[in-house]
Amino acid sequence: MKTHPRAARSVLTSFTRPASVALALAVGACAAGCAQNEARGEGSDDAGAADLTPTDGEETDPANDTDEVVDDSGGLDATVDGSIGDAVVEVDVDADAGDPFDPAIRERLDALLMDAPDVVGAPGITIRVSSPTLGNYAAAAGLASTRDGTTMEPDDRLRVGSITKTFTAALTLLLIQDGLIGIDDTVDGWVPGFDFGDGVTVRTLLDHQSGIYNYTDDAAFVPLGADPADPIDVVRFADSHGRVHPPGEAYSYTNTGYFLLGLIIEAATGERYDQALRERILDPQGLADSYSQPAESDAAFVRGHTLGNEATDLVHASWAWSAGGMISNGRDLCTWIDRVATGEIVGDDTDAMLGPALLADGTPTPYGYGIQRMQRAGWAVVGHTGSTMGFRGELFFEPTSHTCVAILTNDFFAEVGGFSDSVWEAVLGAPR
Repeated sequence: MKTHPRAARSVLTSFTRPASVALALAVGACAAGCAQNEARGEGSDDAGAADLTPTDGEETDPANDTDEVVDDSGGLDATVDGSIGDAVVEVDVDADAGDPFDPAIRERLDALLMDAPDVVGAPGITIRVSSPTLGNYAAAAGLASTRDGTTMEPDDRLRVGSITKTFTAALTLLLIQDGLIGIDDTVDGWVPGFDFGDGVTVRTLLDHQSGIYNYTDDAAFVPLGADPADPIDVVRFADSHGRVHPPGEAYSYTNTGYFLLGLIIEAATGERYDQALRERILDPQGLADSYSQPAESDAAFVRGHTLGNEATDLVHASWAWSAGGMISNGRDLCTWIDRVATGEIVGDDTDAMLGPALLADGTPTPYGYGIQRMQRAGWAVVGHTGSTMGFRGELFFEPTSHTCVAILTNDFFAEVGGFSDSVWEAVLGAPR
């Protein structure tokens, strides 16, 4: 077995489904904007993993602390002015997004987006809809930064929180297919210094049945999060809380489990997590706007906020890492989830990835391997929600129509679920 590489790391944020009101209050009190339970129609980031971190892409890393917003959106048209407070809201539709988009549906989406910043409670929002029958729609409204008034653009990059788990899970499955990891390998066999027991395996990490404590459920991590952390120290912090339940007996969403997967990936490959991800997924798939922070710190991205206030750097990215530390945009995310759901990424393991995973007694869970199963406007969709300090969004795919909707916002307390339902209803209507 290869040794675990020890390289300097910084990741930003954490993602999680805050488990209690007390935690949300504690986070709010420290102005870190930690996580709230996302179960307000967005599905909890539990069942949909609400990311609880202060800074899912916020960096205390000066190299990542940038106001620059990359504009590679191509020609823009259909600009409509509105207002959010004293700021100008522009609805920009990407004329180069791909095939012509159904004009009637585009009109409905334009109308929804006009009010979107106020509706979701975020300075800015991007939305992308991709469908083989309807075409591609990419648009943005509001502000990328309240500090300098930069306007959000359709292909801007944002921190995506627990959407990162879809990438970590796929990477793990690829390494399993290559024979570097066994799905029933014990965590103790890969990550020394703990005593998780024989039942805590790669499989139970992937589907959140390990019973390992979710470190973001303890608000004490918030003041710690101002400083960089080694992933192993984050695991130790969680391990000090003991087990939530015996492995396989319940589903309990845990960011800690995906930190452990990151450590296993590093031990199996002899590379840093970000290097393995880039070499095996991001570059081969041509996902040029997707990055793992803070290791890849040259990526410009939108500023994060909490309740409209600048919050990008409140928590160091190392507290998100392989569970929630990625930056991306709607274009890359829709490309990614389409390829995952249609079998292009993990092949024969696709059904297991999409789930549902089953408990030991045969009860189905709302999760597969790194994939949440949820409802949007009555449609069964697969993908993931994501939140981290300063950001909240979601990525979902409807398998029968091959439709993707990616919605990203730059406020930790944005309420995305209800708006997402409206978008899905506008695009697909009511389920037949």
